[in-house]
Amino acid sequence: MQSKEKFKITVREISDLAFSNAINKLRSEITKNPDIRKWNEKLRSKFKHFVHDGFKGAQLKLVEEISNYQKVLIENKAKLKQARITKDKTSEKDHRNQINEIENRLKILFHIGDGIAWQLFGAQVYRIRRFYINESQKTLDESNIKHALEIASVINKNPDDFALITDITNFIQISDLIVLKDNQLGILELKEGKINDELIKLKKDLFAAGKVEEKIKEIGGNLNPKMLEQFFRMIRQEIRMIQTVEVLNKDKGTDVKTGKEIKILNPKHITETYSNKIAETFSKLKDQNWAYDIDSGGIIHIGVYKPEAYILSTVAIPSLLNECKFKVIIDFSSIQKNLSEPLFAKPFPPEVISDLLFDDIRIILGFDLDKFFNDFEHFFKVKTKVLSRKETMKLKEIDKVNSKNIFEIKNQAFELTDIETGNSMILGGGIISKLIYDNISPLTLYLNMKETLQTNLNQ
Repeated sequence: MQSKEKFKITVREISDLAFSNAINKLRSEITKNPDIRKWNEKLRSKFKHFVHDGFKGAQLKLVEEISNYQKVLIENKAKLKQARITKDKTSEKDHRNQINEIENRLKILFHIGDGIAWQLFGAQVYRIRRFYINESQKTLDESNIKHALEIASVINKNPDDFALITDITNFIQISDLIVLKDNQLGILELKEGKINDELIKLKKDLFAAGKVEEKIKEIGGNLNPKMLEQFFRMIRQEIRMIQTVEVLNKDKGTDVKTGKEIKILNPKHITETYSNKIAETFSKLKDQNWAYDIDSGGIIHIGVYKPEAYILSTVAIPSLLNECKFKVIIDFSSIQKNLSEPLFAKPFPPEVISDLLFDDIRIILGFDLDKFFNDFEHFFKVKTKVLSRKETMKLKEIDKVNSKNIFEIKNQAFELTDIETGNSMILGGGIISKLIYDNISPLTLYLNMKETLQTNLNQ
């Protein structure tokens, strides 16, 4: 396994391809003409081609690195199991440390894959959410990665097109490839083998027949149990893809996770973030080991620490928020496993992003939710009711499918009510994720939630 320093170089090379290739290749031309609105068609085309070249190069490196580390991870887990059987404590500790390091490296690599997907979807996290169905992640050896590489290589010969292999991402779990072709996004499910060819033909016949239930009974009687199970899995995948594409194209349709009809609201307000405030806090580390600042009138607390001050990072902000009844405190590195704007999209220098990925700098964010709710009521006339544990449990039992989306602290949910209209909604985890990981300002969230409440969509 590579040393930490060599792996950092590998990650920097891949991330430069994924996020900076066009800028690096066209730096002199961009410097002369920084206003993209004034670019001619030739420069726009060159820029797009270099972006796609970077995606393609990064993808191939990610497949190689992820595949290698997944194999090493499997080997170390087997050795750890053997060490436990033989009660070799030294070997057990060594392999546990190796496993932790490998998992951290895989987390970084998949986060780069998520960053490529985020760009493909035009930085619209709400669209990426449509592709996440909370399934466990497969290894590349378990997936049809070889076939995916072959098909992607054919598509990627065209400089205007790009096929993303979804197995190099954390959150794209519907389809094998996301394909950008003719400036339109599409999804592609790949199948191999004679049996799959037969089942695909049956699936096409089924959807063409119209009388789906009758056709399923007819087909089911002609298939053995294993083929029947595989056939139904293909049908589910087809339905998921149809539903996902419908939502992507129309901003409304059937949610693949819940089966309910949904409508996506495009925010009407300018999105303000506090990412620059975090970047400003970083700049103070030039002369000291830690730095602290606040934003949004004290709702957001920002702590940035060098390794020498990591002990302080565990106590400083928790102490400041000790009197808060409801609060959230996070290590910002957890963004790598959260469906949100990726770290690479933040207004941080590349070296800072690298330090964050490798825990050479630590960000601790604290959120005073008492003040968050009080300000919402004071300025926007939206009152927060803290549900009891019993009320929260009952709420989750009524709607078990959506229960995972409810934001809770100490097993208590939060009900928001617009005093002017009387409309109510339950605070979802997605809103809190936007505050914590997308770094969207409380003001922007207030405006969007107020608008949702006034449209009465949750009634």
